[in-house]
Amino acid sequence: MKRIKTAKFKAAQNVYDPDIDETEDLEIDYETSAEELPVLTKDDIGESIPQAGQDKAVEEDVRPVEADQSKFPEFGSAMDAMQWAIDEGQRVRLHYTCNSGHFIIRDIEPHAMFQAETTNRPILVAWDNNANWYRSYSINDIQKYEWRGEDFSPRFTFEDKPRDLRRR
Repeated sequence: MKRIKTAKFKAAQNVYDPDIDETEDLEIDYETSAEELPVLTKDDIGESIPQAGQDKAVEEDVRPVEADQSKFPEFGSAMDAMQWAIDEGQRVRLHYTCNSGHFIIRDIEPHAMFQAETTNRPILVAWDNNANWYRSYSINDIQKYEWRGEDFSPRFTFEDKPRDLRRR
């Protein structure tokens, strides 16, 4: 088990804010086998998954995507494109605007989508390769996406149901 420090998310609002200065220690088991993938739920999104834009990446270092975009299907919406990426296990580069207005570029491995209960917005749950951690993104705030032309294996599973918090 490896303890890492993550930063900058407002659990109460579940919004992206690269300018806040809160941190939290989280643990992740990097030795989990494929049969024992961690299971994440909606509860985890607000409790322990920092959201996009909360750690400032060095955007100047972003290299152009080399994959030929014409070899990939075209979609009418980011939601349809992300569902295809989830189904096909395809890495994606997101051009994304945080709620604070901060623009970020992220290379992600999309795993699941769900509808936020408080805002009714579609949310994408993904592995962020830039931050090396789980992240969630409001699909409405995806400005552009590019196919990386790289397959990925799932790092976790997602269940769209609340966790039973009752004591037993």
